[in-house]
Amino acid sequence: MIFDFSQFRHSGLRITPLRKELFLLFQSFKSPITIPEIQVYLQKKGKNPNITSLYRQVETFVALGFLQKVHVQSGIIHYEFSLSHHHHFVCQKCEEITCISDENLENS
Repeated sequence: MIFDFSQFRHSGLRITPLRKELFLLFQSFKSPITIPEIQVYLQKKGKNPNITSLYRQVETFVALGFLQKVHVQSGIIHYEFSLSHHHHFVCQKCEEITCISDENLENS
């Protein structure tokens, strides 16, 4: 799903460079990611946002329903851009997360 930046305005948010960069980042990842992974990605692009601002922005997006939290057994929270309900498979050895969209899971 491609994010429409007009959704920011409907939620009363300005489209700041960090917000725009975060949503472009979340659209490019196919699986949930952590705040440290977000920070590394942004640093590779020459950006170095304050970690507090980064957490605040991500939590704002969660509260508005733009992002979802994915909890894994280790307690590390991952985030993903998803506006539809789905399940996740988490490898118990490496904790890699795979999104699962299967209507049969919903019906059972």
